[in-house]
Amino acid sequence: MAQNISLWGASYSNVPSVLLPKTGGGTAQFDDTTITSNAASASDILSGKYAYVNGTLIEGTGSGGGTPTIDSLTVTPTTSQQTFNSASVDGYKPVVVNAMPSGSASAPSSISGTSATVSTGTNTLTLTKTVSVTPVVSAGYVASGTATNSSVSLTASVTTQAAQTIHPSSSNQTISSGRYLTGTQTINAVTTTNLTADNIKSGVVVQVGDASDSDCVTSVTGTYSGGGGTSNNAQVVQGTTRTTATSLTAVGSELTVSKSGKYDIYWSAMRSNTSSSYTWGTRLYIDGTAYGTENTSWSNHVQNNHLTNVTLSANQKLRVYARGRGGNYYAYAPMLAIVEV
Repeated sequence: MAQNISLWGASYSNVPSVLLPKTGGGTAQFDDTTITSNAASASDILSGKYAYVNGTLIEGTGSGGGTPTIDSLTVTPTTSQQTFNSASVDGYKPVVVNAMPSGSASAPSSISGTSATVSTGTNTLTLTKTVSVTPVVSAGYVASGTATNSSVSLTASVTTQAAQTIHPSSSNQTISSGRYLTGTQTINAVTTTNLTADNIKSGVVVQVGDASDSDCVTSVTGTYSGGGGTSNNAQVVQGTTRTTATSLTAVGSELTVSKSGKYDIYWSAMRSNTSSSYTWGTRLYIDGTAYGTENTSWSNHVQNNHLTNVTLSANQKLRVYARGRGGNYYAYAPMLAIVEV
C-alpha cells in the first residue's frame, strides 16, 4: 500500500515503492509491505516457501489443499438453453444447461404384432403386444389357473386317491394305476398273536403273509402233539424206576411240556412199607430246579400230589424225585401227569 515518506529533506505522499541506485550498478526496489488486517501467518504459507509480511521474512508451515467454495445453485431445466457464469459459481467456468426437447411422443410407424398408444399430456408411449401362449405341462397332477397371456388354465388329468387304510386279506388288494395320492396310504400290520409252535399241530407249517416267496411275515412249524377236539391239553407218563436212597434221587417219572400254558400237575408215589424210622418223600423238579416243597406225608403206602395253576412253557422238562428208607425198603414214583387249565 502507498505511504507518505520524507527523503533527503523532501516530502512525498502516497509512495507505493522506492527505486534506489546500487553502488555496483543497477537499482534496488523497496515496496511497502505493511498489512493493516488479515495478515498471513506461517500456517497460511505452503511449507518450504518464504514470504515477507510487514517487513518480516516468514517460512511457511502450511500443507496446502482446501476446497473452493461454490455458491448454492438450483437449475430448473426449461425448453431454452441456460448459462450460469462465474458470478453464480465461484472460480468455475460458466455452466451450460441444455434445453429439454419439446413436442410430444409419437407412435412408431410399424412394429410387427404390436399396437402403440401415445399420451400427449404426459409424453408417454405405451406398447401392447398380443402373445400366443402354448402351455407345456409335465406328467402328473395339474392344478387349475387361467388361460391368459400370463398364466395357463388346465384341469386335473389324473384320478386322485385320498388317504385310506388297507386291511390284510386272503385275497390280493391293489391301488389302481394312474392315481395321484393326495393322502397317506396305510397298510395295517398282520397280527400273529398266539401263532406259536405249541398251538399248532406237530409237523404242520403255518405261514402268514405271501406264501409264494420267502418274504412272508412269519412261518411257524407246529410242535403240539396233544389230542384234538375241544378237550384241554393233557400229558401222562408212567414210571418204573424205584430207589432205596435216603436223599432225593431220580425215580423215572419225566415228561416234556408240549404247549405253553397254565396247568394242574399230578404225581403219585408208593413205598414198600410204612416204617417211620426214616423219612420218605417226593418232590417236583422243573428243568432241574426244585419246585415247591418236599412232601413227606403218606396215607399208608400211597402218596398223591397235586399242584394247581402252574405256568409252564413248551419244551420244559418235569421230573419227580423221591427217597426211601434204605436197605430193601423202596420208594416208587410210577406216574406224572399235567392237565391244561
